Amino acid sequence: MKPYILAILAAATVMSTAVVSSYAAETKTAAAQKRYSACVALTKTDANKALARASAWEHRGGGLPADHCLALALVALKQYADAAKELDRIAAAMAKPPNPLRPEVLDQAGNAWFLAGDAKQAYGSFTAAVALAPQNVNYLTDRARAALALGNNADAARNLSMALREDPTRTELYILRGEARRKLGKIKLAFEDADTALALDPSSVRALIERGILREDMGDNKGAEQDWLSVVRLAPNTAAAAQAQARIQTLAMKPKKK
Repeated sequence: MKPYILAILAAATVMSTAVVSSYAAETKTAAAQKRYSACVALTKTDANKALARASAWEHRGGGLPADHCLALALVALKQYADAAKELDRIAAAMAKPPNPLRPEVLDQAGNAWFLAGDAKQAYGSFTAAVALAPQNVNYLTDRARAALALGNNADAARNLSMALREDPTRTELYILRGEARRKLGKIKLAFEDADTALALDPSSVRALIERGILREDMGDNKGAEQDWLSVVRLAPNTAAAAQAQARIQTLAMKPKKK
C-alpha cells in the first residue's frame, strides 16, 4: 500500500480535533455535543460498538451528528464504500441551509471512495469539495491523488500547482507533482520537484524513491542506487525500504552499458 493511502486512512478514520469540535457545535444541546464527541472517540477504540450506538441514536432522531458518527465507524471497520455513500448523503443534506462543514464531509467521502478502490467516485466528491473551497490545499491534493489513480496526470499536476500556490512549503505536494510530471514525460521538471522536496525534507524517503526513479530514467543508475540505498538506511524494515531494495535488485540485473 502506498504511503499516501496510509495517510488517507488515518485522516478518514480520525477527524481532526477542530473538525470534531465544529461539528459538535452544530448539535442543539450540550448533551448532544457530548454524545457526538463520545461517539467519534469510540470509533477509535471499538468501532463495532460505535456503529451500534450511532445506529440506535440515528433511529431515535439523532440527525446528522448520529449519521456522521455512523459513517466514521464504517470507515474504521473498513466498510469504505458504505461509508462513502453515507458521507455523500450527509453532504447532500447539508446543502440547504449551507453548512460550512459540508466541504470537509465531501472530502471525507472522497477519501472513503478512494479507499474503496473507486477513484472515479472519489474524484467527484473531491471536486465537489474544491468547488466549495477552491483554495483548500488538502482538497486540491486529494483531488490530485484521485486524478493520478485515474491516469489523468496533467490534471493531477494542475491541481498540485494550484495547491503549491497556496502553500509552497509542503514536501508532499512536490513529490506528488513530480510523480505526475514524470508520468507526463516532463523529466526535468519532475527532477526539480524531487530536488525541492528533498531541500525541504532531506530525510523524505518518498522523495528519495521518486528521485531515484527519475535518475534511472535519465541513465544515472549510480545516482539512482545511491538514493535508494539512502532509503534503506533512513527507514530500515519498512515498506519504503523494501521498495527501494527491489528497485536496487532490478537495477543490478540490467545489462551494463559498454
